[in-house]
Amino acid sequence: MDDVRMNDARSTRRTLLLAAGGVLVSPALLAAAGPDGREAARAHALAAMVDGAARRGAFQGVVRVTRGERVLFERSAGDADAEWHVPNGPSTRFRLGSLTKQFTAAAVLVLAERGKLSLDEPVTRYLPEYAGRYDQVTLAQLLGHTSGIPNFTELPAYAQFKLTPHKAAETVALVKDLPLDFAPGQRFKYSNTGYVLLGQVIEAVSGQSYGAFLESALLARAGMRDTAVDETTRVVFSRAQGYAGDGPGHLRHADFIDMSVPGAAGSLASTAPDLQRWQAALYGGRLLSSASLQRMTTPGLEDYALGLVVERVGGEVRYRHAGNVDGFSSALLYRPASGVGVIVLSNVEGTGADWLATCIDALVEGPSPYTSSPFFLQGSFSDWKPVHRFASAAQGRWVVTVPLPAGKTELKIGSANFSPLDLGSASPVTMRAGQGVALKPQGENLTLEAAQAGSWRFELDVRDPFDPVLTARPAVSRP
Repeated sequence: MDDVRMNDARSTRRTLLLAAGGVLVSPALLAAAGPDGREAARAHALAAMVDGAARRGAFQGVVRVTRGERVLFERSAGDADAEWHVPNGPSTRFRLGSLTKQFTAAAVLVLAERGKLSLDEPVTRYLPEYAGRYDQVTLAQLLGHTSGIPNFTELPAYAQFKLTPHKAAETVALVKDLPLDFAPGQRFKYSNTGYVLLGQVIEAVSGQSYGAFLESALLARAGMRDTAVDETTRVVFSRAQGYAGDGPGHLRHADFIDMSVPGAAGSLASTAPDLQRWQAALYGGRLLSSASLQRMTTPGLEDYALGLVVERVGGEVRYRHAGNVDGFSSALLYRPASGVGVIVLSNVEGTGADWLATCIDALVEGPSPYTSSPFFLQGSFSDWKPVHRFASAAQGRWVVTVPLPAGKTELKIGSANFSPLDLGSASPVTMRAGQGVALKPQGENLTLEAAQAGSWRFELDVRDPFDPVLTARPAVSRP
């Protein structure tokens, strides 16, 4: 259910080539190839990128690139059920995690259009049981992650809590006695609790369950027959099993989560074709009025709108969100100017669906994710901040020297154009004096464990942008 992003200046250059499995392609070269040649070159490059990621164990799932009702590219990799060798395909249902949030936001906007609620009213107007605690928190602040309400998935108790069924009120009860992280509206901090509360509001105002209201107000109108709230105990046709691990041959079953727990923050399951229908209906104006859609896509703090991140990439607007829930990783991108959408669904957690979607989008639309220097980020959850910026060493290679204390340090690597990169380690990497180490994309965070304090020189090789390599060596001190 987590979505970790960085906000920085976006470069407009389109000069770097994109490497996809050894095939070098740039948006300029695609444009010069003519319509037929451009389509063929793009499909070849996309296939090489996705297939290469699958071979390396960096991706398992379904990719679909769309423009309106048209499918520009589709590829599947790996198994929906590894024990029975049932392959992933267009009909496979994946848990969406935080992609659910844009459905929740749209549902709230539908109720606002019907005069049932106002986004600028406090949540306690619709849920009086929280009076005295959240009186100053508006629905808009819940939607934009500026409420200050603590995030229940960060609590130590969450690991045990998620194993059994719970009502939304029980989930909110985990944090309701905690102080707010900040005054409502003053800061951005991602909070799944806020969206669980919004699910309660939808049920209280509509008189229907969250799933039933989504079905009647949004899903049926969009023609989405294979999307619903995922119920743990229900038998669901073509539902993928969720895994963790480092790719084929190294998979294990993901930790269990009862899907009643994420609720309106992350409980939906869907297919790639249904998500194409969703984007076509939502951005095509078939679900919301133009005023409501404009409000949904107007960015607030940290570029977060209502259930969506709104970015400027290469001078164009792009809507984006990622989703992560035990066993699954997902991403949706959409460019309103061209109508191009990217859908990435994976049934292996931590495999960087968001980064793969970013690379696919860059290949189709440009620019490269590395047109300006990346940087190390440090922090936790949604509070990552840039602390060390890389400098260019040669074409496609960047370097930075970082002082590390003794013990563990957790970092991310971010690109100034895009969100944090999926370059990290599934387990801590031990840093020892006099020894270098090469790191490959294995997870979201990079956990380094230094035997003693000292400076390390990191080199990031991004000549293949989806297969970056980070090398760390002790920095040589000069007298």
